Amino acid sequence: MNITFSSCFYIIKSKFCKETYINWMNKFISIVKNFYLVIYTDEISNKYIDTKNNPYIKIIIKPMTNFYNYKYKEFWIKNHKQNYLLNENSIYNTEWELNMLWSEKISFVEETYKNKYFITEYYGWCDIGYFRNLYENSIKLYYEWPLDIKILSFNKEKIHYAFVNNDNLFMNNLKKQVTNKSNMGLPIISIPPDKVSIAGGFFITYKDNIEWWKKTYDDKLLLYFQNNHLVKDDQIIIVDCIFSDEKMFELHKSNIDEDYFLFKDSLL
Repeated sequence: MNITFSSCFYIIKSKFCKETYINWMNKFISIVKNFYLVIYTDEISNKYIDTKNNPYIKIIIKPMTNFYNYKYKEFWIKNHKQNYLLNENSIYNTEWELNMLWSEKISFVEETYKNKYFITEYYGWCDIGYFRNLYENSIKLYYEWPLDIKILSFNKEKIHYAFVNNDNLFMNNLKKQVTNKSNMGLPIISIPPDKVSIAGGFFITYKDNIEWWKKTYDDKLLLYFQNNHLVKDDQIIIVDCIFSDEKMFELHKSNIDEDYFLFKDSLL
């Protein structure tokens, strides 16, 4: 095994219903044969997880109050009131905890690595619904996912994410916008919350980069909070981090616009 992925399943008011996430999660669990998977959850949500006693899967019970980012609770609540694309004024009407959970991904990966739940060279994050589009007749095709040769070909010096916006003009302008900083180190013109850029639901990196990525993300998140800048979701923080220090990242591009699941097929 060359890679360990972390993921999570928590029953909260999210974009989709509980049953939808359970269905997606079961598809993901069914292909865990060529990688290790650590699933973070709480006592209530754990009742819906069936790993089929797969030795490559480990469940970690972690209440949200124990999240690394829970210390920013008051910031999250204040931010959610301004977050018109996700709060009660949006079509989703989600809870503030959902946004906190999205920003917990890198902390989950760091915990998986530091606690040596599984010991591998590479680690990454994969959303529990990443394989939502698998069908019964195609699941077996993913039993070798991710191919070892593909994982070992990743540049160890980089953190690997995927573009979800193939509009080169927009992305170039967004880069200029992000790098045009105020004295506080924030974009003078805020990142547009309604535009997509980088997919936050999946990343891969060599083990030596994890702690740097955790600290970098955390520093940026706190900077946004302290200056009352909107954190619509983790995508805003991720794209600011990436364009602020491009040498640490490699962005992969699909032929399909808004392909949030690029690595699902590119690693086969």
